[in-house]
Amino acid sequence: MAFPQGIDFRGTGGFVTDPTNYDWNDGTISYPHTSAQGNTVGWESLPDGAADRAITSDRRLAGINYNSTASKTTNFRIDLPSSGNYNVTLGLGDDGFANDAAGAIVDSSTTLTTLSQSVTAGQFCDATNVVRTSVTDWVNNNQPYAGSFSSTIFRFKLGPKFANAAVIATLFVAAGGGGTNVTATSAAETWSGRTAALNIQTVVSATNGSETWSGKAATVAANTAITAGNGAETWAGQAATVQISGPITIAAGNATELWSGFAATVSAAGGVVQRNRVFRAKKHVIYGSS
Repeated sequence: MAFPQGIDFRGTGGFVTDPTNYDWNDGTISYPHTSAQGNTVGWESLPDGAADRAITSDRRLAGINYNSTASKTTNFRIDLPSSGNYNVTLGLGDDGFANDAAGAIVDSSTTLTTLSQSVTAGQFCDATNVVRTSVTDWVNNNQPYAGSFSSTIFRFKLGPKFANAAVIATLFVAAGGGGTNVTATSAAETWSGRTAALNIQTVVSATNGSETWSGKAATVAANTAITAGNGAETWAGQAATVQISGPITIAAGNATELWSGFAATVSAAGGVVQRNRVFRAKKHVIYGSS
């Protein structure tokens, strides 16, 4: 067994040469199958079909496996070397036709995240359920899903379709990352050795709707810009949703953060999630470099 493990889905195995750490599946290779990397992989039940696509800019996207039957789902399985944190990269789309990015990342039988997007020809949905508008956009900007697996069974559930066919072009699973949900009234986190990005969404109550930011611009739900350094806003009479416009970068070495009373997601910079945590409470104070 050797990780990471990538799988490119297409109609013909020899249609292109797969990159390092990738094998292929033409929709007929069932689990258990030993991949070129020595891992046990395969479809636990077969999809409806497969096709090649004459794409030259990225060979990982040179085809699809698909489900076109209503309500049908099929699971592609990869046996993991151990439980733990894994980053999952997906390309759900079709260079030739409009189709459905529909499926789920599953830890054995526990669904970790679902994907549901309509994609036109040449668009690809990534593992964070974001549609990348072209092959180039997907190659340059796709983001992995960071999941914590309590089992050693990774499954990608393809389908069910909702309009056209549910399609998958490529899949890649690598060690690292991971997500943890934390419920707390007081939560302190410290990072060292690398930077992290903090994305905040806070609901401000009608009776106590005062929030202050410094060092970063923010946008309220009504699309009113709050400038950095002068980011005090007060609401009365109704609740408002506040969303930081763009992530706050937390410098490594002095990145101590304290939250209480709100939801926040933390992820490492550079495209690989080091920590992905959700905090829930009522008010927030941010300490450290921003």
